[in-house]
Amino acid sequence: ENSHPFVQSMVDFLIECNLRANRPTIVNSMMVGTTAKYEQDIKTMAELADELIADRRKNQTDKKDLLNTMMYQKDPKTGETLSDENIRYNDF
Repeated sequence: ENSHPFVQSMVDFLIECNLRANRPTIVNSMMVGTTAKYEQDIKTMAELADELIADRRKNQTDKKDLLNTMMYQKDPKTGETLSDENIRYNDF
């Protein structure tokens, strides 16, 4: 079964997060290939999130969804909205 790259990266990332949490730090540091895959999964997810945010900014909609809320809802105290980077961090 071929999953969307984001889905596959998320699944692999979550599995590796669990494994990394249960390995000694020194073992993680020696797993160069695994770490490279882990970092690539993070990059894949971040790139797709950035594409989604940029596309939504370019093609605005009045959808009442989480992405629009994060993009346009202003903080009641500061009046500021979230940065695209902060939105990406909250996407996954």
